[in-house]
Amino acid sequence: MRRVTRTIAAAGAAIVCCVTMTACSSPFGLPISGSVQTLAPVEQQTQRVYTNPQGPADDAQPETLVKGFYDAMPAGVQSDGYRVAREFLTGSASAGWNGDSSALVYSGTPDFRRRANTMSTPQGAESSLIVEVQLQVVGSLDSHGVYTPTDSSTISKVPYILIKKKRPVAHRLVGERRGDIHRRF
Repeated sequence: MRRVTRTIAAAGAAIVCCVTMTACSSPFGLPISGSVQTLAPVEQQTQRVYTNPQGPADDAQPETLVKGFYDAMPAGVQSDGYRVAREFLTGSASAGWNGDSSALVYSGTPDFRRRANTMSTPQGAESSLIVEVQLQVVGSLDSHGVYTPTDSSTISKVPYILIKKKRPVAHRLVGERRGDIHRRF
């Protein structure tokens, strides 16, 4: 009885194998008939939007300065190496800031809110305050350009410390996050 069962099982397996091989004319799904066609390569489209941000105005309000900083950051990636964005920072903050180290990607419109700085005012400054930016962050890029999505239902708060010095330079950013911030379109 065992011998008959083995024979039937072997015959069944052989039939299944033959049916499978004939059903698939090519085991790898490659075409085995028809003419060879040559296709022209598709030209890559380079449609970009370039920005031309303006530097800070001496009499600008603190919220306007932080918004201008946000508006200037995309130009740093595109063309100017963050030249205009650095104009919104103090000299020491500009020297220590690397816009390419990371980036937050956000959706929607950021909300800029001024609040008092309860910590001590930096030496050489008349006054200081904080502008807090509320963002709906959808992801981040690391220094290698690897994108990591985040829970987009969470609102992130990014604080910026601004100091006011004597004229001609008014408010400038001293406390900024490392990296860049980009809006998702």
